[in-house]
Amino acid sequence: MENRKRNLISILLLLTALAITLYMVSCDLKLTDPDLTNAPSNLKLKKVEEGRIEISWTYQIPEHNDSDTLYFVIGRKVGTGNWNDNYQNISTLFFTYVDNIPTNDSLVYAYKVKFYNKSMDESSPYSEIIAYLSNYCDPTNIQIEQISQAQVQVSWKDHCVGEEGFYIDKKIGNGNWTSKYRTLGANVTSFIDDINLFEEVYYRVSAFVGTTTTGSVENSIIPTYLPPSNLVLSKPDNNKIRLNWQDNSAGETGFHIDKKIGGSDWIEHYATVDSNIVTFIDNVTEPCGTFSYRVKAYSGTHTSGNSNEESINILLDLIGEVSTPGVAQDIMTSGWYAFVSDNYAGLQIIDYSNPESPDIVYTMDTFDDRVLSVDIEDNFAYVTSHSGTVSPGLITTVDISNPLNPQPSGSSSTSGIPYDIEVIGDFAYIADGDNGLTVFFIANSTPDFVVNVATGGHAQRIFVNGNYAYIAQGLNGIAIYDITDPYNPTLESTYLTTGAKDIFVNNNNLYIADSEDGLLIIDVSTPSNPVLVTSVHTNGFAFGVTGQDDYVYIADSEIGLIVADVTTTPSSYILGSYKMDTAPNALVFSSSYTLSIDNEGMKIIQVEP
Repeated sequence: MENRKRNLISILLLLTALAITLYMVSCDLKLTDPDLTNAPSNLKLKKVEEGRIEISWTYQIPEHNDSDTLYFVIGRKVGTGNWNDNYQNISTLFFTYVDNIPTNDSLVYAYKVKFYNKSMDESSPYSEIIAYLSNYCDPTNIQIEQISQAQVQVSWKDHCVGEEGFYIDKKIGNGNWTSKYRTLGANVTSFIDDINLFEEVYYRVSAFVGTTTTGSVENSIIPTYLPPSNLVLSKPDNNKIRLNWQDNSAGETGFHIDKKIGGSDWIEHYATVDSNIVTFIDNVTEPCGTFSYRVKAYSGTHTSGNSNEESINILLDLIGEVSTPGVAQDIMTSGWYAFVSDNYAGLQIIDYSNPESPDIVYTMDTFDDRVLSVDIEDNFAYVTSHSGTVSPGLITTVDISNPLNPQPSGSSSTSGIPYDIEVIGDFAYIADGDNGLTVFFIANSTPDFVVNVATGGHAQRIFVNGNYAYIAQGLNGIAIYDITDPYNPTLESTYLTTGAKDIFVNNNNLYIADSEDGLLIIDVSTPSNPVLVTSVHTNGFAFGVTGQDDYVYIADSEIGLIVADVTTTPSSYILGSYKMDTAPNALVFSSSYTLSIDNEGMKIIQVEP
């Protein structure tokens, strides 16, 4: 009897458990349904409008009688922050979600979705990750640097905040792309790869988050020999330049040497040396100049990149200098003496018989205020000055037969501000500012006024050549006067420039220091019809000009001393330069030197052997 009771109780318990199970199966989720192990799929993300994006997905919802307990749970991650796994819960009646986010910056917004049964606290796995990546997230500035003959380093700029990593695609020559050749982690912006010489290789880089990628950036390189480095120039003497460099390649046939003189074009393959040779001596035939070189390895048609470019001056060296107490305005020489009009400090007489150690031997300060210009004829200096008021300036005759004891002999008033003076024979011609051209007869101890002619501009500098006076007038360009009769100068022609500061004439060519426009060369073989031959840009501000034979010397207030080769006038070019930061404004040629003046005084630069 007792056993029958026990069996009955066991049967009742079993039936009760079975009933509960049947109830759960009929009224709740089929937990053993394989669909529950599947995550939402086919995630898509699109920008609806500025500041709004939409996520969509698909999912097969298991059979269930109580839909109020079923949800989709959206997780979101912003930038480099942590996941918010319960960012939003939405009804299973919807398979899209709209989120408000910034859509025009580099911050990453990543999303994932799962199915959730609230009543049973059961959920599917999360879906794949999808993200909004604006154009601001695209990597840029991809660079490929060959670091050896067998390797390159690829680098780029990372703009993304919160990327999962970067995909690297690679292609050799005209072949197909190898997608995801490399996968790199977040914030990694370079990697090293093996390559083959002379075989073009392409790389492209994109950032990714989950299944979403940014736009890509692409570049390529043809690996070749590594360029030589550490090119060094030296001067065994003033006729030779020695090159030395470091050989960084292996297997090259030799080295090509390129050369450039001053502002001319590069002479490619100027010289060639054999493999493993790392020195070359160049013979220089020019009297002076700035010479530049670069070297590259080669084999057949393949060449390396260029070495560092180096430049060296032949001559064009500062030999000596002397400071003057004022601000030098003009300079002229007689023998081994330089006469410098030194503005408010008078006239400085400088002995430069030892060019390495020029010395002021006399200061003549008896002039009215500013000393502006000086010219020399025989044993006399003719000095112009101005009081600084509205009254006209003065021309003063000074006996310099003894430069250590100069003696003034007489003065006369000019018509305006006498910026420059040129003496030819018995006459002095003055660029007299707004009053134009003034002529004096100077055969007597006191200059005698002859005539004043308005030139239609602001006369600043003057140069006399033969029967013509050439006047620089700044913004008004050039005026050319026939002075066959000094008592009656007549206008021959004008030529408009942007800022004529100084002039020089040689062999029927007029050379103009034309401010920002550099050096202008004008054919004045017919003075009544000046014609532009060429211009030479100095890349500075041409202020003064003079010349000797086939060379023209320019005082450029932003560059320094510039030498131009005008042997073939239409093909004139800058031969070299001596850098100065003291704003030179005028210069003369003397023996093998140029003497230039600037805001410090006078400098002597050697330009010929």
